[in-house]
Amino acid sequence: MRVTDRILQQTFLYNLEKHKVDTQNIQEQISTRSKVNRPSDSPAGTSRILRLQNQLSGVTTFQKNIESAQSYLDATALSLEGITSEVQNVLVNLASINNASVNDLNSYASKIGMSIEAMLNFANSKFDEQYLFGGTNHSTDPFVKNGSTIDASSSELNGEQKIRIATNINQKINITGNELFFPSLKQTGNLDSSSAVGSVVSNTVKVLDPDGNEYDMNISYTKTAANTYTLDYDIVDAGMTSVTSGSNTLVFNANGALSTIDGNNEESIFIEDSATGIKLDLNIKGLTEKSASAQVFSNQVQKADIFKTLLSIKEGLENGIKPNSNQVKIVEEFSQHVINKTSEAGSIMNKLSSTGELLSNQSIELQELLGNERDVDLAEAIMDLNNTQFNLDMSYKISSMILPKSLMDFL
Repeated sequence: MRVTDRILQQTFLYNLEKHKVDTQNIQEQISTRSKVNRPSDSPAGTSRILRLQNQLSGVTTFQKNIESAQSYLDATALSLEGITSEVQNVLVNLASINNASVNDLNSYASKIGMSIEAMLNFANSKFDEQYLFGGTNHSTDPFVKNGSTIDASSSELNGEQKIRIATNINQKINITGNELFFPSLKQTGNLDSSSAVGSVVSNTVKVLDPDGNEYDMNISYTKTAANTYTLDYDIVDAGMTSVTSGSNTLVFNANGALSTIDGNNEESIFIEDSATGIKLDLNIKGLTEKSASAQVFSNQVQKADIFKTLLSIKEGLENGIKPNSNQVKIVEEFSQHVINKTSEAGSIMNKLSSTGELLSNQSIELQELLGNERDVDLAEAIMDLNNTQFNLDMSYKISSMILPKSLMDFL
């Protein structure tokens, strides 16, 4: 094949243009510190960079969630410690009351009153404009003093606040007002899915009012259809007189887990009787349905509303009446309950701390991978620039030898 001057010229011009483009690309990479400045530079590299950037962005979001939650839990732990301190003061006073004269009871009533006020302040404490024990209620104080009573201001005190710490993992970070201050009765075990319609499973537990009076709470589960039961409860006093009762419909899903209560996606039933002061959160989240002999267990965390109990003790002392053993036991159990909740908050903090460390390591690895894919090695790039610049300069010199001369060259 004959290589003509025209072919040489075209080949030279092609290589000259290529040297120019290479030089410009390397200059751009050095100025931007990036090997990929547009998708066309490296389609596969662009795809990997976008994927790594998305992963890194997700990790950064999870880290910020954890940092915020850790501060929230620090504030929660401080409030719980404050409540524990006040309850201990109450227990010290209750122990001293046994040896106190009737004339001294007003003084103890005043001391317990101050502890109640302090506990109320801790119960309404906030962090970053959020009530620590308000559940999902952030607009009003969770607990309000109305004359001689302290009541919950919202039905949202049992709301859980959760943060996302991984793609498919949400972590609860709050201690709800209901679980901290109100009595809770947890029902666990299982109902028999193979039992006939009309089958009944029953159990009875003891509950207390703020004055320390005992009541029997009778609970029954009656099967009404497949995966469906009617929960009936009846709280009766010592004379077998009903003080409050109710009925709810429970539906379990195909996996045997509780699906709905009265058609709502809930896990507990809040029971309150204003006449006796009985409050109770009946939690049945741990109850399942499966093909096995039915067995239902009860675990009672507290037996009475702590605020109403303390107010009842205070009122009794003002009237010259010392607290009974059940009231003292309620305060003692609440003290242990707060300690347990403080430990629970600490466990959540430890989990978040461990997750945060894993995310930090993951972030470092992702940044390294992203850097390898995107960042320019300046020393290598400068050497490449020198080489391409040299090739470009030589091309300009050679051009005078192989490109055709024009009339201008002879003027």
